[in-house]
Order: sequence, then structure tokens, then C-alpha cells
Amino acid sequence: MTFVGAVRIDDTLDGERFRLVLLVLKKNMQEAHQLAKAQLQTSKVESKNRYDQTLKFLKLNPGDKVMIQEKQNKGKLAPKWLGPYSVIESHSDSPNITILKKNKPAKLHKNLFKKFHE
Repeated sequence: MTFVGAVRIDDTLDGERFRLVLLVLKKNMQEAHQLAKAQLQTSKVESKNRYDQTLKFLKLNPGDKVMIQEKQNKGKLAPKWLGPYSVIESHSDSPNITILKKNKPAKLHKNLFKKFHE
């Protein structure tokens, strides 16, 4: 006796019946794959919609003051934000913003900034 998937197949089955059982199993696997793929696509779209609802776009113009998030942990009493720094260049199609840091231009990603309010 042989088991293929969850189906028990007698060794005495002729070749035609064995091929028929294998075709049914293959069809079931293909349907399960298509169902999983469709569910994954639906979940992806829903997840993106939830993310986009909470997303806040940071619009910076040259001359604006910004704070930079400190990524290195220098202790629990160290400041988490550094600055303020002046924005030199910002493009809507680019995720990078150029700021003036220690009198030198530095290009950093938008996610590291927050607007400085005086």
C-alpha cells in the first residue's frame, strides 16, 4: 500500500487508475496554489491601504529648519533628535534631502527628518 498525499493507493492498482489519481491530486494542488496566490494579493492590497492611510508626507522647502533622528544609541539620556539644520535641496521625486551640516552639504533620507518649529 502506498500513500500519495492524503490518498491511499493500493499497489494492485493498474496504471490507468494510478495516473487518474495523480491527475486529481495535481489539479487539487494547482487550485490550492491559485487560491493562496489570490489571498496573498488581496492581503497585500489591504496592507498597503492601511499603511497609506497613516502615512504623513513631509514637505520641505529650501531654507526650512529640520531635526535629524539620531540612529546611534549613545545612552538613554542622549538626545534622539539633532539640529536644527537648514534644508538646501529637496525634490518631490527623490527620497533624499540635502541639508547643511557643519558647513558641508549632507544628503539624507526623508525618513530621518522632522520639521523644526521655533
